[in-house]
Amino acid sequence: MEFSLLDLDHSIHDIVELTGYASLGFGHDEFTLIRKVGKRDYPRFALFVKIVNGGYRGHHFVLHIENSSRSHDTRDKSPLIEKEVVRIKSVLMKTPEQDN
Repeated sequence: MEFSLLDLDHSIHDIVELTGYASLGFGHDEFTLIRKVGKRDYPRFALFVKIVNGGYRGHHFVLHIENSSRSHDTRDKSPLIEKEVVRIKSVLMKTPEQDN
């Protein structure tokens, strides 16, 4: 599932800290993050983050679930993924005033 947060001023480190994902790898302007769905290694969420506009206030995200270590054993649509997208947006768009 793809989504963008264009008014977002977070570094990739901030995204990792706020969402609870772990960094798996990175390229020039793309990062791969993972988060376990349960206690086992799989299934797990895989979140690909692409920096938009050189990192100035924007990121594009692609989220799917990896069911195993095989590269094509993934799902990109499910109620679980939709719920995770809502959670990610919520924690990343929260402002400091909302914490009080």
